[in-house]
Amino acid sequence: MASVLSITYISEIAPPHMRGRLGSLYQFAVAVGIVSVYFVNDYILSIGEDAWQNSTGWRYIIGASGIPALLFLLILSPVPESPRWLVKANGTLEAMDILIKINGTHIARQELYHIEQSLKENQPASLSLFKEACLRKALLIGILLAAFQQLVGINAIIYYAPQVFEAAGARGDLSLLVTSMIGVAAFLGVLCSMRLIDRIGRKALLLIGTAGMAVTQFLVSFGFHFQGTEGLTTSLLIVFYLFLFNISMGPVVWVVISEIFPNHARGYAMSISTFFLWVANWFVSQFFPILWNKAGGSFTFLFFKVMCLASFLFIWKWVPEIKGKSLEEIEHMWK
Repeated sequence: MASVLSITYISEIAPPHMRGRLGSLYQFAVAVGIVSVYFVNDYILSIGEDAWQNSTGWRYIIGASGIPALLFLLILSPVPESPRWLVKANGTLEAMDILIKINGTHIARQELYHIEQSLKENQPASLSLFKEACLRKALLIGILLAAFQQLVGINAIIYYAPQVFEAAGARGDLSLLVTSMIGVAAFLGVLCSMRLIDRIGRKALLLIGTAGMAVTQFLVSFGFHFQGTEGLTTSLLIVFYLFLFNISMGPVVWVVISEIFPNHARGYAMSISTFFLWVANWFVSQFFPILWNKAGGSFTFLFFKVMCLASFLFIWKWVPEIKGKSLEEIEHMWK
């Protein structure tokens, strides 16, 4: 639920010229969470021996996740409602107050007018909406983009990082060091994305990222095939792949699927797209260890390279550039 609502809220409340950067904060928060989990879990497991870890330690690990959830709840208290949702729920005056605080009076009036017109022109959200060709196209792009974000292999590496890096030649303390570099790569990648997304555009960033990821995955596959378990080069290439993902497919996909749907159908369509994202995530997490054990690291990363190329071709052919457009302008683009 949070993965849908957080990015939807950001897209609806952010000004067009800042929406890409603010939307990228979602992936930045994911990166912070990944790094935090590594260190928190490592600390908890260092408290006791194996017997304590098996009987009690895992309970502390699960319980620790309640702390950020509570903080999230407390932080939400002063956060204003989405102005687009308020207009839809007949809270126009409250929506106007929020828009004035964000954009100033003149721009707020224009934006409120466009929101009202958008909602008047369209029917309430339901599955029948997607009988319209323009909305079917937007939904198909959202679903495939969300699925490709997972099919390029990111969470296979995140979930099985110790095994992957050990097989690539990084063992013991070196494996822990390289695993911790996942967080550094994620931080730097998202920071670069935040700087670039509203400058060069969503589509350009996705194309650059998927092309670079495809090349990197090929080199990783090559490394596993010829290098075997010797050296550190393959591990560093995997870390570089993670950096490229967090520049492009990581944050930008969330931004795009939160922008491309009409106001009246955004929450509905975002839920469908995010559902397929997590289905793809489940598929990769279950399929990866089977493929890894049966075919080895070289073939596994070659498969992910093919997924990166498929993502590149799909984005190049079907995903529109929406940099600098208001949500209402994007909606009219489909008509």
